[in-house]
Amino acid sequence: MSIEKKKRYNPKTHAPAVYIPYWLLQIPINQLSHQAKLLYGRLSQWSNSKGDVFRSSPQLADEIGVSERSIERILKELRYVGLIGTYQPQKGGCNHFEFYHHEWMDAPLICDIDPPSYVAVPPDTCVGTPPSYVAGISKKEVRISKKELQNTLSPNGESESFLEFWRIYPKKKARKTCARKWEVKKMDEIAKEVIATLKDQVINDDSWIRGFAPNPLTYLNQERWNDEIQRPSKNNNSSNWTFDSVGDA
Repeated sequence: MSIEKKKRYNPKTHAPAVYIPYWLLQIPINQLSHQAKLLYGRLSQWSNSKGDVFRSSPQLADEIGVSERSIERILKELRYVGLIGTYQPQKGGCNHFEFYHHEWMDAPLICDIDPPSYVAVPPDTCVGTPPSYVAGISKKEVRISKKELQNTLSPNGESESFLEFWRIYPKKKARKTCARKWEVKKMDEIAKEVIATLKDQVINDDSWIRGFAPNPLTYLNQERWNDEIQRPSKNNNSSNWTFDSVGDA
């Protein structure tokens, strides 16, 4: 039986393409989904010089091949981490998206974007392939340590889990006091559970959706991650929060 020879294809020739920056690609899946990265790239294509985009949910759903309901969920995720903001200039009109600067953009890249110039590679090798497979390049040369990345994100010595908590929390008040409380209560030991609950509260708790979340210090002192989540009615499922980047208020 003969084996059909497959026709070769160069993926870089199929333009236009969605622009997804490398700093975004390296964000772990537990912090941002693949669909959110794809939608961010699609929105970037429509951005003007001021970082503004006008696009409807049905348009975006058609353009990346998902349902409108999925688009709303993904947009909520992008707003939740502070990468974009949205509003409608007029009722029933297209969504107005704004791009925001994020600390992820300032973090060092975990690996080289391009193969180094001294490495012999085929001329058609796709730019952006990490060179970890190349002989003569050690793992140490192409990766930074977890400690170095943490120090870059937290010059004040805050733990990585506290940084994640602070990035997610919608109110940015008394950061230094909260960081000390986080350390005293040994929150790193239960951080995974607390952060998972916090994400659920921000997106799904009726009081939080309406803007009535406790201050972060109160949240830690009263261990409010143990609160029962009150799900909103079907008529009230839009969050009023505007999420800030990591920083003191």
